[in-house]
Amino acid sequence: MQAFILPFNTEAITLDQAGGKGMNLARTALGGFPVPPGFILTTAAYRTFTDANRIDAVIQARTHSVDVEDPISLESASEAIRRAFEAGSVPPELESALLKAYRELSERTGGAPVAVRSSATAEDLAGASFAGQQDTYLNIRGEAALLDSVKRCWSSLWTARAMAYRARQNISPETVALAVVVQQMVPAESAGILFTANPVSGNRGEILINSSWGLGEAIVGSLVVPDNIVVDKASGRTKSLTVADKTVMTVRTGNGTQEQPVPAYKRKQQTLNKHQVTELARLGAAIERYYEAPQDIEWCFAGGHFYIVQVRPITTLQEEAVTWEAPGEGKWLHGGGTFEMITEPISPLFETFLLPIFVDTILQMLDDIGLKDAIPAVPYRIINGHIYLHLDLHLQPWHLPAVLRDFALHLNSMQDQNSEQALYRQAVADLSRRPVKELDLVALLARMDSLGRAGMRYWLQIMKIVQVIYRQEQAFTRFYNRHLRRPGVPEPEIFLRGQKIKPWEAECSMFELAQLARKLKLDRVLTESPEMLLDGPDDILTVCEWHQALDAHLDRFGHQLSSFDPLLPTLADDPRPALAAIQAYLSGKESPYERQRRMEAERQEAIADAEKGLSPRLGREFHRVLETAQQAARTREDALFDVGLAWTPMRRLAIELGHQLAEKNIIGQPNDIFWLRLDEIRSAFAGPNLLIPLVKARQAQNQTWSRSSAPYLLPVGTHPAFWWKWIFPTPELNRQPDAHTLAGLGVSPGKVTAVARVIHSLDEMQRLNAGEILVTRTTTPAWTPLFARISGLVTDLGGPLAHGSIVAREYGIPAVMGVGNATQSIRDGETITVDGAAGRVFVN
Repeated sequence: MQAFILPFNTEAITLDQAGGKGMNLARTALGGFPVPPGFILTTAAYRTFTDANRIDAVIQARTHSVDVEDPISLESASEAIRRAFEAGSVPPELESALLKAYRELSERTGGAPVAVRSSATAEDLAGASFAGQQDTYLNIRGEAALLDSVKRCWSSLWTARAMAYRARQNISPETVALAVVVQQMVPAESAGILFTANPVSGNRGEILINSSWGLGEAIVGSLVVPDNIVVDKASGRTKSLTVADKTVMTVRTGNGTQEQPVPAYKRKQQTLNKHQVTELARLGAAIERYYEAPQDIEWCFAGGHFYIVQVRPITTLQEEAVTWEAPGEGKWLHGGGTFEMITEPISPLFETFLLPIFVDTILQMLDDIGLKDAIPAVPYRIINGHIYLHLDLHLQPWHLPAVLRDFALHLNSMQDQNSEQALYRQAVADLSRRPVKELDLVALLARMDSLGRAGMRYWLQIMKIVQVIYRQEQAFTRFYNRHLRRPGVPEPEIFLRGQKIKPWEAECSMFELAQLARKLKLDRVLTESPEMLLDGPDDILTVCEWHQALDAHLDRFGHQLSSFDPLLPTLADDPRPALAAIQAYLSGKESPYERQRRMEAERQEAIADAEKGLSPRLGREFHRVLETAQQAARTREDALFDVGLAWTPMRRLAIELGHQLAEKNIIGQPNDIFWLRLDEIRSAFAGPNLLIPLVKARQAQNQTWSRSSAPYLLPVGTHPAFWWKWIFPTPELNRQPDAHTLAGLGVSPGKVTAVARVIHSLDEMQRLNAGEILVTRTTTPAWTPLFARISGLVTDLGGPLAHGSIVAREYGIPAVMGVGNATQSIRDGETITVDGAAGRVFVN
């Protein structure tokens, strides 16, 4: 049987048990803040009462027939439901538990009166506060009064205003329940509300305090104009103070409260002195740090002490403009601009788990070649959730031999790439043998660490050869431009296209799945959305032969990454892009086999034409640089294809940790694990803490950061040093020749005019229609299947070395990358022209 009573110091109290107010108060008390003692009468008590008195039938009948837009209908339904609560009797076992807890609280507080507060499961949430929708009863004395107040709290879940509010928030009546907070009543001399961010201006650096005499109900009920105090959060200094004419205050009576006039001498007197304001602001700032999000706090002051009686997220805070400032001296480059795999704000788990592994690995690599002392001790900072890398290397003359020696080694490392891939595959296979269900916390984290290190090490092996690859492709282009370029000849990229690389093999596999779907007459595969294919009726996915073929495809190719951050799934965990490609082939998209044969024929024809104008010596040189460039392109893309091998098992290990925490009601669902820091995961298992509000606050903050476009370089407006451009060829961002032209790097030739579809993440992929131009921040391997649907590509980030540039060339899709501001400058749905040879995008 579920517990009816939970003391405030109970660990891992959930929203479903305690409602929003109770859950937040319990967590605040566990954080060591001054919360008056009390307990929570759980939602199990509410459900026991409604079951015993058969009230659910009344609720169902009246809520299903109510018209939420008709006040009379709402009031009628509310009255009927509340009468059923008033007529109900509290079951003996429930009454006994409640009165026992009340007597124990009375002993602790010397018989002090209590406040009885409603705490609904749909209340005090990050998305909606539901403030004032249920009732509170103050200054309650005696067991009979307590039982009556509890019943009235329960019934207040069904006031007309609460029913209408839930309807507007699309919350089903069947899903709500109500807990009750019973808490020592503080004889407040003054009370009020504190916002840890200014809800009027949206300024996160300001604390706003409203204060009045007596209990806080006069402010909550808008019966009085309170004192208004604005405090600088960082310094605690009062920035502004408005002392109001406070005419009314709420005071205690024999058994309850009432409004009384404020004595004349106190009406215009300041309710909090300077030191009290500083102390209260410091307390509010500490609570905000504890929750990691701005909070709306009800407080009271009595006997020289402040008390916290309610905490909830601020839900009406204006979105403050995100500011982008360099975190120190020198220049700072967005992480997505260097290795293209992390372009969005990162999760706390990535920041505290994988990012340190990556930094350790790169520092070890630099140490191996004698360059560790050339970079700062901490070469990165997290700014508004984004990774920025420090560009000011402290290169000295004695570093040059090490750089040249390592560059020479890179030439040989291309030959070793197959063995590196084999080692990586074997390491992942070895670490994936034992089922995750058999692993405890220590083993799960240890395996995640090993997989992360294997993945990051392999990634750096690719980065070691990427510059050599680019230089070899450049060498071929220079030879072509010098000896073969003339009017009417094709672009040099035609000589590198149509190769049988791993992405092409994956594409062929998706094409075969489309043919199998056609053979099995799965017509709905042609018409349903990817979400319906995954979650729809059994007549699709239980077709054994096709479903097994899809699973086999994902086993072989599903390790394609959306991001280094495991918050974002690989194709194995979210195969919607693959399903979209299958649909494209069912709709008549050219098969990858035909495209490869066509491109190979075009390549051979171009080679034959090129040879005609060359001397024997230049002909031999032409074949040498061409073969080297072709091998370089194959090596890079085949190597990149396998980067994500460690991520699918690593992500599933993390989700297993999430399952274990969710079962303990520490987090709401397994995927919430990515919103916790590594130390919080360890401490949650050692001694459970309620982390649901923390998760919700971090998710909300991440969404705010995601809506702001992160600058490529900090300070804003600067450009990388010449040596950085040589190492990582990148465009100069925000270059706009005119109001209708955007400039970037042409990475795949050709010209196309079509509708632009601005997509910020794979979650929006269902908006991308066949034949449209994809406009996005950048693409990663998990986006590859979408190339079967598009006619062109434009990105903010990336250049000739980017994954998307090689895939676009293989698909024969015109592409311009590194535009910088394409996702802001191009409107979703407008017609644009992409000139992949010139590196220009024309907005029609």
